[in-house]
Amino acid sequence: MATLSKRPSRQQGIALITAIVIVAMASIAAVAMTHNLQLNIRRTGNIQAADQSYYYTLGSEAWSRGMLIRDLLDDESKKYDSLDENWAIELPPTPVEGGEVQAVTTDLQGRFNLNNLYLEAEAEAQAKQEAAVQLAIFQRILAALELPESIAQATQDWL
Repeated sequence: MATLSKRPSRQQGIALITAIVIVAMASIAAVAMTHNLQLNIRRTGNIQAADQSYYYTLGSEAWSRGMLIRDLLDDESKKYDSLDENWAIELPPTPVEGGEVQAVTTDLQGRFNLNNLYLEAEAEAQAKQEAAVQLAIFQRILAALELPESIAQATQDWL
C-alpha cells in the first residue's frame, strides 16, 4: 500500500509542471501580442506623420504655384524672371503641430541635367538628335568654364 500513496504525489508534480508550462506559454503569447501591438501603434504614428508631411508639401507647392501664377498675371510683358521678384520669396515659417513648415521656390532652368546625355543603344532618331543637342549644350558649358570639351563625350559614354 505504500506504493499507492506515492503515485498521487508524482501525478501532482506532473500536473504542477504542466500548469507552469501552460502559464509560461500564455505569458510568451501575451508578451508577443503586446510587442506586436506596440509596433503597430508606432507604425500607425509614422504613417500619420508621413501623410501629414505629404499634405504640408502639397500646400507648399500650391503656395509656390500661386506665387508663380500671380507673377505671370501681374506683368505679362516681361520676358524673363529674376530672383528679386515675389515668386522667389521664401514661404515664411508657418507653425504647425509638432514644428513649422517653410518652403522655397527655386529656379531650376539654369541647371543642366547630365541624365539628358544618356542615349540608349536602340534609340530612335529623335532621341539621338535630342541627345546630340544636349551634348552640344554641355560642351558649350565646359568651354565657358575653360574645361576640356572631351569631358562631355566621356560623360555621355559613362552614362
